[in-house]
Amino acid sequence: MALHPAPHSWKPRKQYQSLQIGELTPGPQFITVTGRVVNLYDPQKPSQMPYGCSRALVRDDTGVLLVRLWYAKIDYQLCLGQLVKIWTTSISHVEPTCGGGTSSIQSATHFTTLHPERDANCHFEVDKNSENTTLFRKPLGYDEGEQLTGLMTLKSYFDGGHEVIGNKVLMCVKSIGSRKQGTRLDLIILRALR
Repeated sequence: MALHPAPHSWKPRKQYQSLQIGELTPGPQFITVTGRVVNLYDPQKPSQMPYGCSRALVRDDTGVLLVRLWYAKIDYQLCLGQLVKIWTTSISHVEPTCGGGTSSIQSATHFTTLHPERDANCHFEVDKNSENTTLFRKPLGYDEGEQLTGLMTLKSYFDGGHEVIGNKVLMCVKSIGSRKQGTRLDLIILRALR
């Protein structure tokens, strides 16, 4: 796995246990997980503050982890779909109000807080070849050759499917960022609902 180089060479000083996100348990422990960024929450950094915190949902094939990444000098330039590797010293349960209490954050059962510039035992790396691998690119709960239960169209979701327990809407992100031409997403959704 080729990872973005850190501003300084980082080598783990402790023995880290490699786990899948679904295997995480709360408490202090030296663990490493690998997953894909599926959502970002980057609050505006006040201009007088020399630091900030990015929040990202990272998932693998077993679950979702909320990562709070504090930074001062390093610009991690997180993007949706990036494959990341995390070394952490503690895992906690997500509380209902953790991270604003939005439903997408509530899909995470655990979270970790990283201060890589301050804590030598924490580290965060982005795989520069994220696009060249199919690792963690299938929907949660999907088994090869089996039908994914609860899958519906966006129109079905808005027409009452949001009340169905275990509902799923498969979203394909074609691009991220501003578009130079084309139709706005909200107009596309409105047309689909008509």
